[in-house]
Amino acid sequence: MFRKSRTQHFFILNILIWFGFLLSLRLFQLGDSPQQLQSWSYLGIALLAAQGIAFALRKNILAGIGYYISAVLLLVIFMATGAIGYVLGKASGPSALPLVTKGDLVIGRNFALSFQAGVMVRAEIDGKSMIKRIHGVPGDRITICDGLVYVNDIAYQQVNNWVGFRFENAAQCQREYRKLQLAADEYFVLGDNTNQSRDSRQYGPVPKTVLYENFLYAIRDDMTVRYLTAEFVPPAEERGAGQ
Repeated sequence: MFRKSRTQHFFILNILIWFGFLLSLRLFQLGDSPQQLQSWSYLGIALLAAQGIAFALRKNILAGIGYYISAVLLLVIFMATGAIGYVLGKASGPSALPLVTKGDLVIGRNFALSFQAGVMVRAEIDGKSMIKRIHGVPGDRITICDGLVYVNDIAYQQVNNWVGFRFENAAQCQREYRKLQLAADEYFVLGDNTNQSRDSRQYGPVPKTVLYENFLYAIRDDMTVRYLTAEFVPPAEERGAGQ
């Protein structure tokens, strides 16, 4: 009876250690970089191996097998419910090219979300999950000129390495000219590949409630890492004026 009780306590102790380890990924935001995520994964493998050895040394083989089953189930529950804090997915559409290509492994965070301009998010629009980048935030003035979007009279594009350029006047717009101002809970989202993206230019500003995750980086088949958050750089004349 005493031996059985000690085995149960040892089992519970190891489950708690594993539970704490899974929580550490979220608590310390260890998935924000691929290097940290890789180190955390290796540490998890080492932890499981050490715990298995500990069960073997105590001659609790059946308890060890039960522990491994419980540890895997706990991991699955953490990932399925989003409690682990990070999500992994495969890119499928062309709207986020060239940073995100079809088949890339995309890693996102579903807590401590940022809704600043330049952040890439998962948006749920018309029942579809899309990868978009926030360009306009509440209060911003949006000008659409021939499909090009200016936020507070400045446009930012990936093809220009996110260095902004200023809107001149409505006379430059040949096919389309629209203006709007974002309300307190509205965001203007675009795909980086603007020529093949259905975004706020078509369906308008979106509320914060449809923005669920921050996409942090994408990993390609050759293990190349692409960080997805963009830093919008003001036009040269504005940078000079601020110095």
